[in-house]
Amino acid sequence: MKGNTLIPIYMLLAAFLFSSCGGSGNSDRKDTVSIKATEAAAVEINGKTMFEQKCAACHGSDGTAGIANAANLRITKLDSIAVVNTISKGKNNMPAFGSQLTPEEIKSIAGYVMTLRK
Repeated sequence: MKGNTLIPIYMLLAAFLFSSCGGSGNSDRKDTVSIKATEAAAVEINGKTMFEQKCAACHGSDGTAGIANAANLRITKLDSIAVVNTISKGKNNMPAFGSQLTPEEIKSIAGYVMTLRK
């Protein structure tokens, strides 16, 4: 009789363990992906706004103006780190913006610049 009473307890324990194993892992991952997508969209919008304020006068709103020998940002081969460095330190006729912008603002602009490529 003792063995028979333990079977329902084992079944309940197994059901609890199996039910607690599923579901929440995928939900957390989906939430993380959703948050990252939202953050990326915010960075792009913020980067675009700052680009229009600080960069478009020479690069143009689409990155192709080339005023004062500004690089065509649609065809530049610089990676994102080089773009951040160029914005921070300047290059040729381009002024340095490292003292005017925060590192986050510079990264936002660089992120937006990367979206201008063909």
